[in-house]
Amino acid sequence: MRVRSFFVFTAAWLVVAACDSSDAAPPASSTDAGASADAANGSDAGAPIDGGAQRDDAGGDAGPGDAGPDGAIADAGPITVTSTAFVEGGTIPIVHSVCDGDNASIPLAWTGAPPGTMSFAVVMRDLTLGGSANYHWVLYDVPSSVTSLAQDLPKDLAPNPPGGGAKQTRWSFGSDTGFQGMCPIAGPSTHVYELAVYAVDVATLPAAADPADPAQVDANIQAHQIAVGRLRGSYTKQ
Repeated sequence: MRVRSFFVFTAAWLVVAACDSSDAAPPASSTDAGASADAANGSDAGAPIDGGAQRDDAGGDAGPGDAGPDGAIADAGPITVTSTAFVEGGTIPIVHSVCDGDNASIPLAWTGAPPGTMSFAVVMRDLTLGGSANYHWVLYDVPSSVTSLAQDLPKDLAPNPPGGGAKQTRWSFGSDTGFQGMCPIAGPSTHVYELAVYAVDVATLPAAADPADPAQVDANIQAHQIAVGRLRGSYTKQ
């Protein structure tokens, strides 16, 4: 009886031990461990952390001029350009036409220049014509303290107002200097014009080979502009 009891006890012990070993979890591999850590950290396995992207996402709701989480100034956004003569997408009054009116320059005002603005430039082009030879007005080296232009500025190489070192080029359709208004005689009788106000990072642009050439001066403006605002209007030949 004692021998039988011993064998029964031993068999029962072996069954219990086998059950315990089958229930135990297998050891985690290095791959599983890494995946678990990535899941806990919320990151993809092996993917580098993009610090710049994190800053952009975190600062996505920052308003113009607000400091981002890394202390940098957020994008100031575009300049807002307005005129007492017409609204965005509206009709430009006849007084500003070179062939139908008085050829008076268009009054402008702007806000929203970013930090680092040292001067302003104004470029007016005929968008309907396309190409590059379509400048109606290029005014540059406007002091950063000036944020508006009156109607009918002098048509001089150095107009005053606005003064302060401001300069103008000729237009694309002749030798006349300063603002030269709308006169859509080529193609459709209605053309769309754009007035762009640029914030520039230098007080005085580098000298162009021909300071009166609108395309050369505009190239310098584009090389130094840090923000821009645009106002567009149309005009129909009378």
